[in-house]
Amino acid sequence: MMLTNNTDYPWTTAPGMVMSNGRPISQDTLGYVAKKAKGELKITAATDIKAKQDEVEESRDKSPLQMMGYTYAKVNVKGRLTVTNLKTKPVTVSVKKTVTGEVSSSGSAESVQKTTQGIRAVNPTSQISWKVPLSPGEEKNLDYTYYAYVRY
Repeated sequence: MMLTNNTDYPWTTAPGMVMSNGRPISQDTLGYVAKKAKGELKITAATDIKAKQDEVEESRDKSPLQMMGYTYAKVNVKGRLTVTNLKTKPVTVSVKKTVTGEVSSSGSAESVQKTTQGIRAVNPTSQISWKVPLSPGEEKNLDYTYYAYVRY
């Protein structure tokens, strides 16, 4: 859930609770949000939205790569996220997948961003984001591929 801090003061990192019709539905930590900025509060997994993920090694480059005095193999990974709406009404689900590596393809993803997490590492950290509209009972697959260098 995206929240906008419309106050004149920053929000410090603290627990946040989401309520619906006077009943709590989720609690998680909201990170620091500067005044007039946006912050994201993760919503607990809904039992009527089913999610599954699978990743497999698709190939491994046989010719070694030398970097920083080490030998690396390039490993290509194929992934699939599957989301299913078990509700009786349509929903739009926000899905984020973080991978350690360089994203090669992301299908219908809304965005792919490299983060600064592990910025000094051999592999970048990348985050793939989707907005997925689902009709009642509908299932969608979100396919992506990436590669990473693995030391051996």
